[in-house]
Amino acid sequence: HKIIELPLDGRNAASLILLAPGAVDLNAGNAGGSGDTQQTVTYPSSVSISANGGRADSINYNMDGGSNQDTYTNVNNPFPNPDAVEEFSVQTNSFSAEYGRGSGAIVNVVTKSGTNDFHGSLFEFFRNGVLNARNFFAEDHDLLKRNQFGGSLGGPIVRNKLFFFGTYQGAQIRNVQSGNSATVLTAAERGGDFSSISSQLVNPYTREPYPGNIVPSSQFDPVSVKLLQAIPVSASPDGIIRYDLPIDQRDNQYLGRVDYLTGNQRFYGRYFYTDFQNAPEVNSVNLLATARGTDLPSQTASFGHTINIGPTLLNSLIVSYSHNGSQILSGSPFSLASLGASNLASSTPPEIALSVAGYFSINTGHPGVYDRETMQIADSVHWVKGRHEIALGGDFLRSSFNARNTYRQSGNVRFRGKNYSGDPRTDFLVGYIDRFLQGGGEYAERRGNMGSAFFQDNFKATSNLVLSVGVRWDPFVPFTDAKGRTECFRPGLQATRYPNAPLGYLYAGDTGCPEGGFASSWGQVAPRLGITYNPGGGKTVFRLGGGIFYQPPFMEQYNNMADSAPFSPQVQVFRVPLSNPYINTPNPFPGQFAPRIPASDVSFDIPLGLAVTYTPDWRPSRIVNWNVTVERQLSNDVLVRASYV
Repeated sequence: HKIIELPLDGRNAASLILLAPGAVDLNAGNAGGSGDTQQTVTYPSSVSISANGGRADSINYNMDGGSNQDTYTNVNNPFPNPDAVEEFSVQTNSFSAEYGRGSGAIVNVVTKSGTNDFHGSLFEFFRNGVLNARNFFAEDHDLLKRNQFGGSLGGPIVRNKLFFFGTYQGAQIRNVQSGNSATVLTAAERGGDFSSISSQLVNPYTREPYPGNIVPSSQFDPVSVKLLQAIPVSASPDGIIRYDLPIDQRDNQYLGRVDYLTGNQRFYGRYFYTDFQNAPEVNSVNLLATARGTDLPSQTASFGHTINIGPTLLNSLIVSYSHNGSQILSGSPFSLASLGASNLASSTPPEIALSVAGYFSINTGHPGVYDRETMQIADSVHWVKGRHEIALGGDFLRSSFNARNTYRQSGNVRFRGKNYSGDPRTDFLVGYIDRFLQGGGEYAERRGNMGSAFFQDNFKATSNLVLSVGVRWDPFVPFTDAKGRTECFRPGLQATRYPNAPLGYLYAGDTGCPEGGFASSWGQVAPRLGITYNPGGGKTVFRLGGGIFYQPPFMEQYNNMADSAPFSPQVQVFRVPLSNPYINTPNPFPGQFAPRIPASDVSFDIPLGLAVTYTPDWRPSRIVNWNVTVERQLSNDVLVRASYV
């Protein structure tokens, strides 16, 4: 009941982490610092939180004892709604050697189980713009329609032995984002009349001045003309238009759990499925209002077995699985090639990414699939022996990431600056591109294994002094790619896998370039120490803790390795016509679109459009953390705590 009664924005249980001292939301306001942890395919309920000054990727998330981490960016997978949460705990310092892969904090969520009595709930939360006051600067109230509804039910299947619990929550958001604006070509400028510009304009191809700043229609780029047909005409002399963006989002989550008790054993199984859908906006009459969409299904499952092997010995086995099948959906109604751009390949569905710097841009989003999967098995033994409480165990976690991302396959077009015609709008009308960038896509098959082992002893030295001593082994083996799409820069060495590569640029399998790009770190041993002292058995407690922590990287950090030649060449050309960007350059696409593993004699264009590498001695971050805490109980339900971390 305490969790349900908390004012959680969106009923997102993950935001409970912010109740812990030292926890800061890096997505709030202008906080910044979330880095690459928030991606287009990151689930909206995932959080980027710094604990005691740590990085946004330094929190380890668990649910029902198993991993609930999206290893693509090290943020959390979705947690169930508060009606399904039995316990939520956050440890930001002095956690034992039993926990690792999170140098900032450890988060544990336990879902509810059924009991011998039937219990259920129904709920509906809604917000509607008609109930809201009008913003002082707005002409009317907002158009938000937000509904969040669901329920839960739990009870016995066989009394005292077999129990069930299930819950559903749905959320729907319909809104209109108003106040969007852009500066487009006026009706006169669409006809070539730029006489309102005081500076002299010139033909960017010939450098000849345009008399009276009038551009002849014979020089209009045919692709630009067709794009203008899908961009509204401004009624204002300054070219400003305002438009709305509709929002249609839906989120559905389902959870089921079964518990079985028999003698000295307990079994549980839990399955959780959730899917967030953000519909793309396809607008063929106003390309500025197009927007990408997302479909982000996520599912996790966990199985646990606990057995009491006598009154002082307990063994716990947990097997967990998670899968995210995220997709980005394009909002483009057509491609540049379909408008007449010659010799230009594109993805299917297509994308339009075009900007006229300082005026307007078109970003329809590119289609892509980001498939992530994690499996974990963990076992621990807890033994109480006299004044010792001993724990030991370990885990093995295997992660995979398969990307089928059409990144840059349709090309990125940029009109910028005043060095060509004198105005980027004129450049756009005549199709004189400042930079055209096209790539082969981002396709990867990353695999990674992480294992650990730990020993922990909580020793009650005296009635008021407890010593916690532990050690953890957290080796790290770099993530590899199933097709060897990993590069290394080693000055002076020549690649043998691709002999035509630039000197010093090696690939997985070459001498000097390990499969993961750098050497494994087997010697990562992390000691932990904690002291708890209660002088005189009173109401004051002193705590001292410290330890070493290792933070593994996340898989997204490898992404650009899949964008490098020869797997996915990146081509940049400058000062070319929009109707034919490859007029002066051989076009490698679609022949070199990924995914493909080229022959060893493939040629390279120098310089490379993109090159990424780790240093040979790269290691996961190593953090030394210590803290001092004083606690004082003032009454039965009031405790004051002061800490230095």
